[in-house]
Amino acid sequence: MPTCRAGIEQTLYVNWRTLFESPSQIVRCRLALMLKYFMRKIFVQRPEAARPALDFLLRGVMGEKKDKPLTLQCADSLKKIAKNPATAAKTQEFLRAAVPDLCRLVVQTEQLLLLEFVHGIVKHCAGAIGSNVVSFTQNLTRRIRIDFGRGNKTSIVVYRCWSIISSICETPDYVPAYLDGIESALIPLFAHLSAPKRVYFDENILQTMTTLLTLRKSASPQLFSCFAVFVGYYDRQSFISDALFKAVYAFLRYARDPILHSPELLTKLWRASLELIMDENAPIELGSAKTFILVQLALQTLGDSGLSDSLETVTNTIIDRAQHKSLAPYMRRELFGILLCIICANTEKPLKSLEQAGTLGYFLDCVLTEGKELRAHPYHVKVLTLGLSTIIMSYRNHPGVFPALGRIFRFVVELLHHSFVEELDERVEKDAIFAERIRPIPAEDEAAADIPKPRLGKKKYFMAHDAVGSIRRLSITMMWRKTTRWQSGKKMKKKYSGR
Repeated sequence: MPTCRAGIEQTLYVNWRTLFESPSQIVRCRLALMLKYFMRKIFVQRPEAARPALDFLLRGVMGEKKDKPLTLQCADSLKKIAKNPATAAKTQEFLRAAVPDLCRLVVQTEQLLLLEFVHGIVKHCAGAIGSNVVSFTQNLTRRIRIDFGRGNKTSIVVYRCWSIISSICETPDYVPAYLDGIESALIPLFAHLSAPKRVYFDENILQTMTTLLTLRKSASPQLFSCFAVFVGYYDRQSFISDALFKAVYAFLRYARDPILHSPELLTKLWRASLELIMDENAPIELGSAKTFILVQLALQTLGDSGLSDSLETVTNTIIDRAQHKSLAPYMRRELFGILLCIICANTEKPLKSLEQAGTLGYFLDCVLTEGKELRAHPYHVKVLTLGLSTIIMSYRNHPGVFPALGRIFRFVVELLHHSFVEELDERVEKDAIFAERIRPIPAEDEAAADIPKPRLGKKKYFMAHDAVGSIRRLSITMMWRKTTRWQSGKKMKKKYSGR
């Protein structure tokens, strides 16, 4: 095989001009197909021999419309080459000269295979692209806007362009070196969120916003300039998708200070978040739980800024809506979670409002009764613990809390204990699974029985100095014995089954 490979390499290297410039379209198509499967195996000793082959494939991609079969085959071969990291690494120095042409071709081409090739070199040949990634992002933005302006309901080309943009944002070689230029190029796409009707790639916009905020760990001025458009989009949505949930949380987490210094945007954000709660005629549906959790996160992040004047109204509305018999229990628990977050943000106003309305006892009874259903998730444990601990600390100023003080304290202790036990059980289960995987295999015959079994070191896998380590060793030993007895019984059953 090495001799055959060397022969193919020598033939291509010596006769490349005759083969690559053949007038026969069939010969050129077959040659492009051969390069697709042999590019990784040939040109090992002399990588410079790949240059004419890549020039041939690139010229085929950029050829005339009458050579469509050759264009498709060359694009398919280039996609295969670019998707292989080993081949891409060898050829990226030769691709550097073709990057500007490919960048311009992104706006014009209708070939999905070519876009897949561009996706491959963006992902695996960052060294060949370098600062041209900003030009790529600008042309991809331009291409998306052109296709969207044609009035197509959906476009595969647009989705392919968004895939390339996602890879650009997730590749460490481009971020943070070219992050400012990438953000500037994507701003025109973010403006599509202001459209009255939903655009079919709005989820891609939200995911890209979330990625940019996460990468920078803050909101740049040019990205925060789109926050008003984002809040307007958020206000128009009746259903909170996963992408929208993550985008809102990313803005709350990484753009907290700019939001607090923008009173108008803060008011719009609260109005969009509390609209479902404040509107008594609005139906609370299955997807409303995400909205309630977003309100809780906003209260934990922003406090009562921009909301202090309406805390009493929000508190009374939550209690009124929670008393509806048609409301599902899990939705009622999320509503009470919002009220606990309000109490953490501003203790006096909501508790005083509950005492004046005579609903403080009802609220505490519901939380202590239904809160047991929320012990499974760490987030709900955090909300319950912080909210109830704040209520315990305020019992001197609010006499209505005192009759339930013992129950609250006992509930918080049990909640923390249950959380600790659950975490401990998870650790023991993981260690037991790990020990089962590294357990010595029992001997299957007499010959194998003579081979000494490997022994685990005393302190290699287990902690021998604390009680948790003892529990782990006990659980693992019991599981090992149970498995050994089961395997022994299985062998005995097989031995005597024929008698």
